[in-house]
Amino acid sequence: MKILYTLLLFCAALFLGLALTLKVDKITNKPKGFDSPLSRLQWEHSRRADPATGEIPSMGVWKAFQQLVATGKIPSPPYYSNTTRNAEWQQVNDFFATLAVTKITYDPLNPQIFYFCTGEGWYGLGMVMGAGVWKSEDAGNSWNQLLSTASSTFDYCQDIDVHPFTADVYVATHAGLMRSKDGGQTWQPVLIPPGSLNHGICDVEFTRNGGIFATSGIFESGAIYYSDSGDSATWVKQTNGFPASGIYRVELATAPSNDSVAYAVACSTDYSIKDIYKTIDKGNTWTALNFPDIDSNRFANYQAWYDLILAVDPNDEHTIAGGGWHFFRSKDGGNTWLRISHGNPDSAAYQYVHVDEHAIVFRNSDTVYFGCDGGVWKSGDFTSDYPVIYDRNNGYRVTQYYAADLNPEAGSEVIIGGTQDNGSNKMVNSGISPEQNLTWYDGGFCAINQQNPIYMYTTKNSNGTFRFTNGGYGVADTITNPYLTDGNVQFINPIALDKTNGDILYMVSGKGLWRLTPASTANDSDWVQASKYLSSMSAIGVSTSHPHTVFAGRAIGGNIYRLENADTSTKTHSWIDCDPSNQLPSGGFTSNIYCNCVYVDPADVNHVFATYTNFGIKNVWETKNATDASPVWSAHDGDLPDMAVYWIFPHPAHPEVCYIGTDLGVFYTTQLNGDNTQWLPGITGMATVPVYMLTYRPSDQTLLAATYGRGLFTGTVPMDGPDFSITWNERGPRDVGGRTRAIMIDPNDSTGQTIWAGSVSGGLWKTTAIDQISAVGISPVSKNDLSLSVFPNPVTEDGTGIRFSLISAGVVSLFIYDEKGIMIETLLQNKKMNAGNHHLYWSPDENNGSGIYYLSLMMEGKQVVTKIACFRK
Repeated sequence: MKILYTLLLFCAALFLGLALTLKVDKITNKPKGFDSPLSRLQWEHSRRADPATGEIPSMGVWKAFQQLVATGKIPSPPYYSNTTRNAEWQQVNDFFATLAVTKITYDPLNPQIFYFCTGEGWYGLGMVMGAGVWKSEDAGNSWNQLLSTASSTFDYCQDIDVHPFTADVYVATHAGLMRSKDGGQTWQPVLIPPGSLNHGICDVEFTRNGGIFATSGIFESGAIYYSDSGDSATWVKQTNGFPASGIYRVELATAPSNDSVAYAVACSTDYSIKDIYKTIDKGNTWTALNFPDIDSNRFANYQAWYDLILAVDPNDEHTIAGGGWHFFRSKDGGNTWLRISHGNPDSAAYQYVHVDEHAIVFRNSDTVYFGCDGGVWKSGDFTSDYPVIYDRNNGYRVTQYYAADLNPEAGSEVIIGGTQDNGSNKMVNSGISPEQNLTWYDGGFCAINQQNPIYMYTTKNSNGTFRFTNGGYGVADTITNPYLTDGNVQFINPIALDKTNGDILYMVSGKGLWRLTPASTANDSDWVQASKYLSSMSAIGVSTSHPHTVFAGRAIGGNIYRLENADTSTKTHSWIDCDPSNQLPSGGFTSNIYCNCVYVDPADVNHVFATYTNFGIKNVWETKNATDASPVWSAHDGDLPDMAVYWIFPHPAHPEVCYIGTDLGVFYTTQLNGDNTQWLPGITGMATVPVYMLTYRPSDQTLLAATYGRGLFTGTVPMDGPDFSITWNERGPRDVGGRTRAIMIDPNDSTGQTIWAGSVSGGLWKTTAIDQISAVGISPVSKNDLSLSVFPNPVTEDGTGIRFSLISAGVVSLFIYDEKGIMIETLLQNKKMNAGNHHLYWSPDENNGSGIYYLSLMMEGKQVVTKIACFRK
């Protein structure tokens, strides 16, 4: 690990002062190219690593979790599944030691035994660390962590599978392929591929007769290995026709209907697709197939190190599903390929399915499930010429938020937030709410003008800023700072509005503070450098009591600085060091100590908090004389375990009370008292999930928590004690989904309606009625004898085709509703129609603005509903 970190720093030095190439696909409007292992991994790693070692401690969050369990602050195992199941997804348990689920499987010889593994390792060290392997012996009703996997070997688990004939359990880890022959009590390495950075296994697959394939290549030279038995001395590297160099990650799929057939897709060292390969003799020879697109890179879009998947129809060795960036299908053994999805909602040529594909699971030749960064999707007609794929995300609340903000008006339900790979969105309804998309990309920091909330600002990953001037409706203005590049800012870069003048927008960077004014009407060229250079700025806090005073924290060195008169300052103005005596965990000019939050007391500019996200240091700091020449800082970590603290919110009326967002949810204290501070869990109604931001609305004492994996939560801050705990209310979003790598069809349900899904940081979920999951906002009665599809969907002014089928003649109505459930258009009303397939075309008129609509097909008391996204150009 230390070697990897050193290499990353070396790579970063090569790129110092240069923009990281972030190409934009003109069709998809999505970052392309080297939004890569370098930029994201470097950011994720540096903000969490122990500065003394340069490493993220093995099982770091697990150890913190264990400490909290030992003190009774977090529920202890076993973990029981929720018992309420209805026609939407339900979380299985929100209090596992980690919610970073990467694969779920079962024992074919005993389908009461389930396993799931944790820890997403495709970024090397940068993604979400896991806590090993978990097991259930009662079909998922209760779970326990396998203590044999509570070690660094199982920090990151890419795959887990159970052998169909021996019940041996295989786990793909960064330390090699691990096998247990006793149900997970003990483990032995059976395949350790060579590597200077890691020995990572990417995939493990079984042939029909029990042979075993394994692949490697996590930022190392990739390869395919085969063994008949899985024993450590029996693995043979596949070299006949398969490349011996020039590749990283390899993903593989065997044909369930033919023991000799398998397919593999290889990631090139530039993160595109090297090629797709096929064997018809169980790996003795491999043959390169045709690329599945005119532009071969669209299969993975230079992201094959992150999103890559293949699967074979269980009944037809020639039918393959695959993807990375989009989904493809071949019905002739890989000779020709059909592209069946597009990541752009405006695409007229392809149906929309969210990009970044991670999982494909066949139930049969027609019924197929897909997991991606947009949640869970399904096709029910995969053998058709043009199969329809539609989302199954209602209630699957696993969205990863980096930041969020509240409308300032008391009682307002309006929230905006920035998410991983699902853009920035807005919610306007009470309870667990559907979302309205604002801007695309990875969303980041966002802001609502507190004096005039019709003005809203969102950002994307790296350098990108957008503005809405009508409360989040319509198309955003792009006001990205043209004087900065992606290399000048953090991967998720802070912005903030001035507390006393909401028309001033601040942005930190590696080139100091920047200011846009008047933010509500300014052009992108109006950004002004408001300070001298201060590199690696990672946090911003703006004073209310002392107007236009800005505090900033750094990602390297960890220092806190202050800038006066930021509303008029220029590039000649210097920052004031708020820690000249080095009390904070600064650690030197080049130390990777990441200040994630600077909070300035609204009533007192001298009262400032700072939090840090690194292991191995004290993470919660306070000063009460921030504007003095030499402020005094005090650490309040107390009995808090060693883990990241992302955000802090001190009580507005009781300064001794404080709330923090951590890797394991929200904690609070009733008495800040240095090393004697006692922290209590504040996760009632929430989860043991990373909480990246806490945002407060004083008009009604509402606190908003932005979580990285379980969406948004709100709670009311008690104004008086002695009980200052908060009961959280989940807000969703209800219908977005999030990064999903694990899907399993429950083997104990013969109807196929029970589906399990696992999301990275969102945890483990289950539904017992996958086909009855409804469109958000309407409660249809789903019937098997009605089917309805829309393609393309989303819809533009050009219109879309509507296809529906009836197995019997009847009287049919077809209506369109807006997202409030109000009928806005009648396509068919009480029309007698014969059994069979029917088609019609719908073009939204000028009154149908961009947004979410619902198409409802009704026939004699039966109803089926599908969601339509409308995007006007």
